[in-house]
Amino acid sequence: MIAVIADDITGAAEIAGIGLRFGLRVNLSMDVTIRPSDGCDLLVYATNTRSFVKEEAAAENARLGELLRTTGCRTVFKKTDSVLRGHVVAELRALMKSMGYRRSLLLPENPSRGRVIREGRYYVNEALLDCTPFRNDPEFPAFTSDVVALLRCQVCLLSPGERAAGDGIFIGNAASAEEIASYLPLLTEEVVAAGGADFFTAFLSGRLNLTPSTQQTEFNGIGNADTIIVCGSTARHALSESEYILQRGIPVCNMPEEVFEGASPDSWIMRLREIYAQRRSMLIQIDHPPRSGSEFATRLRNITADATISLIEMKPPCELVIEGGATAFALLQALKWTDFIIRNEVSPGVIRMSPRHYPEIGITMKPGSYPWGEGLFQ
Repeated sequence: MIAVIADDITGAAEIAGIGLRFGLRVNLSMDVTIRPSDGCDLLVYATNTRSFVKEEAAAENARLGELLRTTGCRTVFKKTDSVLRGHVVAELRALMKSMGYRRSLLLPENPSRGRVIREGRYYVNEALLDCTPFRNDPEFPAFTSDVVALLRCQVCLLSPGERAAGDGIFIGNAASAEEIASYLPLLTEEVVAAGGADFFTAFLSGRLNLTPSTQQTEFNGIGNADTIIVCGSTARHALSESEYILQRGIPVCNMPEEVFEGASPDSWIMRLREIYAQRRSMLIQIDHPPRSGSEFATRLRNITADATISLIEMKPPCELVIEGGATAFALLQALKWTDFIIRNEVSPGVIRMSPRHYPEIGITMKPGSYPWGEGLFQ
């Protein structure tokens, strides 16, 4: 069995979708106390450690590492943010120590999405990372494109084909799927694999010799189903102006500026309930310039989650669509939906699933920085 520890739920869902693509029996759970079992091939722990303080994030990974070690699970992958947001090194070190690993090979980049590392510099679609919107991330702003500086610790930088000498954390330059795959021979029993979706895909195919399944459930889009769409990320892709929203006349409800600035959200939530009672579909978004600071970001995601829960309590929609991992985690945790059946990989990174004890509802999630792709809004 393969165990994956992800630092946010959309990253966990992305990994679960890849597992589904390879025909694996997948269990995605926000319950980090469950133990590996024979009932699945891929167990994905959806933690929220990217939103923790560093010490708590490390402790959570240490505890999960100890749980996996004592159950005999040694095929472990640590899912990190592709652009190295979060407490990447602290979590990796804690996991390595608890499981007895001497080294970690970290490949966060996703060349399939234009995210590459060349000569120690991170590029997104050929732009240096600190010249992209990631510079304005409210919690982990990218003020540099130097990956070693981003990690704020001493790590060893490798080039494709280079051997790793000594112990510690090794991060690899890679600008293609072939270069990602060239690092697979370094994954000995003393090395924990860590990184992004492209590395996990190579891990399954090149390390475990798995092949994608030809039997995947077809999904024809959410159509005219009652749908609540929640854009909790500030890195949006103008969904409110999409053909799907405009043609169906779905109300677009932006968080009022006064609520964004600190006023009570009660009257806004009441107005949302009135609109939802009439229309049964809605897009909720935060269309204001991003602000830095974890407290500010936490307040916004909690307000967004509270507003959405208030609507769901009125009448659950057929489909719930969520952009942004921290918002999704806060919302699903409040609803006490913690275990999920993976339904469809709508497109890479855009995953549709259902709560195990509430299979009637479809939940589609993606990271805030990913596009929606095609196939969902049809």
